[in-house]
Amino acid sequence: NTLYIDKQSVDIITVSSLNNGALAMSSEEIENLTEVLKRVKNEYYMQFRPNKSYNELGLDIEFKLDGDKRNLYLKQLRLFND
Repeated sequence: NTLYIDKQSVDIITVSSLNNGALAMSSEEIENLTEVLKRVKNEYYMQFRPNKSYNELGLDIEFKLDGDKRNLYLKQLRLFND
């Protein structure tokens, strides 16, 4: 599945087996997540200036949606090692 956001795309590589194959997040939640992750990556890149170009920088980020309001929490962030 691919969700298009302002000429950008998000590739969804898995769905939940607990939801009969449906997506575990709504389109709005996915849009919010992509915006938050862009801000996180920008901040990380500007603060630490790793030995990679911005487009080569990969981050491994663990997140969760919690509670009835499904608040987004980033639980862990680290450099993605190839």
